Amino acid sequence: MTTAPADRRCQVSFLPWAGLDTGQRIGGVDMWRVCEAELDRRVSDASVREHLKRYFKCYVTPFGKPADSIIVCELESRDFSVLADTDLVRIRRAADALYFVATSTQTWWSIGGGHQSPSPNAEQFQLVHQNFRPGSDYIAIESGNVLNGGVRIDTVRFTRPWHVGVWHLQPNKHVLAAVDRLLDPDFDATTRERFTRCFEWFRLAHAGADEVSPFSRVVMMATAFEVLLQVPRNGKTQFFAEAIDERLLQSGHTKTAVKMWPGAKRTTDLAPMGIWARDFYDLRSAIVHGDDIEPERLRFLSPVRRDLTHLMVADLVLWECVVRELRTLGLLRIDGDPPKLIDPTAGTTEVLPSPDLAAVWGDVKFRLIFSLNQVHEALGWLPLRERQTRKGECIRD
Repeated sequence: MTTAPADRRCQVSFLPWAGLDTGQRIGGVDMWRVCEAELDRRVSDASVREHLKRYFKCYVTPFGKPADSIIVCELESRDFSVLADTDLVRIRRAADALYFVATSTQTWWSIGGGHQSPSPNAEQFQLVHQNFRPGSDYIAIESGNVLNGGVRIDTVRFTRPWHVGVWHLQPNKHVLAAVDRLLDPDFDATTRERFTRCFEWFRLAHAGADEVSPFSRVVMMATAFEVLLQVPRNGKTQFFAEAIDERLLQSGHTKTAVKMWPGAKRTTDLAPMGIWARDFYDLRSAIVHGDDIEPERLRFLSPVRRDLTHLMVADLVLWECVVRELRTLGLLRIDGDPPKLIDPTAGTTEVLPSPDLAAVWGDVKFRLIFSLNQVHEALGWLPLRERQTRKGECIRD
């Protein structure tokens, strides 16, 4: 057991309201859930450990009960030293990536399963960097650009905002592992920067505070797409619609000749998701140019469902764009061996892998794991299929 010097300056980074069921490691950042046993196991310095136990008791639910949702974000050193700005950026980017994977997984399965469930608000992944001196009765609290010094730990409480809600998130393990590889310092810096900026804008677009309007969220969500897809300065609507159409196209989609804007002389063949992308980006442009917009325009008009908004659909589309590109980059790997073929020339029953069949099987399993068809059906982009019940009966969704 060790004890920190009395004048040592320390720092802890944590997500007070994340509420993940299990710990995660992403981008070189260990994220573990706070409880007394875990603090005893992970924090060897007795004075730091006792100080953190005391400090974390300041975080409470709206009903005054101790928060059990705190996730510590820790780099490899695990000594709670004050970090350089570059290390704080690493933690912020890891938290943004985790928020994207965790909330998108929730939205994908919810809407794909026929339910209505908006993404958990970004404030659930609020990131706090708190400086402290082990054993001191005082802390300084920085909120926004205001610093409040000389605050006694035993007298202050940080209450979970009502709009944060309570979500027990389970991020998709395949995508989480892929993003972990993406954030590796040895991976291509330009690609990594593109994804991390996208995740940052995704988080900003999901701020749940009342001060942020749904129109602002649309603009920020469109910016996340612009960064990921590298939308050019000119011809943005056409590029965006065609890029989404190309990336999400599946067998069964029907293309329609449409105009990119009223009065356009030529048409473009787009599947339903490309048409949605055109409409979404047109909504974004109307907002930034100050057009008069009725709130009803925020709703997504689907022949299947009437309870969705363009922002909900944007969550699903961005999620599919990200997982498809992660797979193209070789970062998203599907568990399980591919099926094998009998080699008819060997004269034995030796089983050999088939590269062609392996590729097909990988695509099939990819679509099954992520329920791509099911979500497109829920949005009205693919016709509803007949599925088998456990009793062998045929039902239509």
